[in-house]
Amino acid sequence: MRVDRVLDIQDMNPARTAESRPGAEPLESFGDMLKQALNRVSDAQTNAEVETQRFLVGDAEDLHTVTLAVAEARTMLQLAVQVRDRVVEAYREVRQIQM
Repeated sequence: MRVDRVLDIQDMNPARTAESRPGAEPLESFGDMLKQALNRVSDAQTNAEVETQRFLVGDAEDLHTVTLAVAEARTMLQLAVQVRDRVVEAYREVRQIQM
């Protein structure tokens, strides 16, 4: 196994801000990443609906494209639900910690 680039230890420090990393883009917040992920799930659902409508009307070229779009949307939604469940579970655990 060949390693082309060895990371600098400082690159792995999540506490570093964008200002301390010259030329780097600003770091995204967890909320921003979550919004983008949910937008992608919504886009996949919309795409699946559009492909299904096109197939029902007769504009779709093949059933395979429709099936893939629906399967992708279903998988993305299942993943989003699992992430939500894990976040809620972690929140409950943190809430039960006695101080």
